Amino acid sequence: MNKPKELKDFQTWHVEEPYENFVGPFYFKIENNKSIAAFDFQDHHTNSINSLHGGMIMSFADYALFIIGHKYTSKSNYVTISCSTEFLMASYEKGIIFSNGEITKATKSLLFIKGKIFNNEGIIASFSGILKKI
Repeated sequence: MNKPKELKDFQTWHVEEPYENFVGPFYFKIENNKSIAAFDFQDHHTNSINSLHGGMIMSFADYALFIIGHKYTSKSNYVTISCSTEFLMASYEKGIIFSNGEITKATKSLLFIKGKIFNNEGIIASFSGILKKI
């Protein structure tokens, strides 16, 4: 799959992630110590009313947890132990969907993270999650 020109400065995760590559692919970049995740919303990401599918939003939120926590997740293995998503609006506009957020707390083995998913239409969803170091 060709990467859209809007994502030319973005990369995929540093290890092979077959599921994320299949449903996305998902991309990220780190700029000024801030991480941003992205994917190209296309027809196959829609539901029966032609809006962005909730399952896709949730998959992207899970990916974004690891991108927001990149400072930790790029150095050690983590797994998602909790991920909560709040759907704020339907999105119909094809094109690039973004996510960013922040680590709200980091312990020796847990990362608490919150973020948002958005595009030109507005904030599509907010999410929070906990990642556990393994």
